[in-house]
Amino acid sequence: MLEPLAFCYRRAVDAGVIWLNGTKFFPIYGKLWHNAQLRYAADGGTNFVYDNLKQQNLTVPPDRIVGDMDSIRPELYEALKASIPIEKIEEQETTDMTKTFRALIRDAKKNKKPINIVYALGGLAGRFDHVMAALNTLVTESTDDVLRCIIHDTNVVLALKKGIHDIDLGEKYETYTAGKCGLIPICQEETIVTSSGFKWNLVNDVLKFGGMVSTSNEIVARFLQIETSAPLIFTLELKKEFVENDGD
Repeated sequence: MLEPLAFCYRRAVDAGVIWLNGTKFFPIYGKLWHNAQLRYAADGGTNFVYDNLKQQNLTVPPDRIVGDMDSIRPELYEALKASIPIEKIEEQETTDMTKTFRALIRDAKKNKKPINIVYALGGLAGRFDHVMAALNTLVTESTDDVLRCIIHDTNVVLALKKGIHDIDLGEKYETYTAGKCGLIPICQEETIVTSSGFKWNLVNDVLKFGGMVSTSNEIVARFLQIETSAPLIFTLELKKEFVENDGD
């Protein structure tokens, strides 16, 4: 059973959190950061984390900083390199998001941290090619039993690998979800989807760009089931007031 919104209804979750570029600070994200098992900053996301530490929105620094270090402010890099583990990876075949996902999962296994989900905060704004790269990272890295998820403003985005997925949104899901959602084919291969728990369910429907894409759907049940023949993007919306008010 997948619980992508567990942070909305449980104070602590067995999660890792990565802060990326491109989102503003919301209290619920600060709570998620503070309650995580591991907290990593991806290169340019470090600027954002330390700006919010300075403003006292955050009180806990990252456990590790990962990336090619072309986006972190030079003066911040110099100030941190003696006190925070910085993993500089210069290869350009993968994004900083990919590098940071891999480092966090590696360290969770090495240190025996009970991680079952990794949330990446940000990453869906700015240049469109960066947004597509973030979605590609979700797909390419979601090959094991650790769920990867992007949270940006009120958007929650996760990649579902081929197979059947049972999803629990929590007993009071209507208090923190806005209800709108989408099932979006992302791979260049036939994507046949069957779903339950939605206003408009799919029954062996083929989703593809140039054909049908299931956007502007609605969640009508706590328990969802999605069966897909290929990796699939599932996106849903949180209520703005929930995100802005620390989840209370």
